[in-house]
Amino acid sequence: MTRYRFKVAIAAIALALVPAASMAQQTTGLEDLHQKRREGGRLCMVDHFHDGYGQASKRGGAEAAAILNWRQFTAGEYGLAWHSYKMAASKAMKCSESGGMWSCHATARPCRKG
Repeated sequence: MTRYRFKVAIAAIALALVPAASMAQQTTGLEDLHQKRREGGRLCMVDHFHDGYGQASKRGGAEAAAILNWRQFTAGEYGLAWHSYKMAASKAMKCSESGGMWSCHATARPCRKG
């Protein structure tokens, strides 16, 4: 994927998420579908993971894009209270490089202050 196509794809995703992000100011109620438990001052989903994907010419950029994708999806589904990747549990990041482009996959269980 060329840089131009990648930027266009990211812009399209961002525009698609605008309504979800504006609605994400509150919790959505969907978090009630999953079992939760307290973990070190956080309230975390017990066995529900979210994924995020990113690509960039450098590994750090691909990791950042994967985390941003994880955060946006999580905020859209559960609200801003759940979108912190830093606060998430069971985090894992897998990356690979091919043809000068890095691709990364982030996965984690959503958590919020609690």
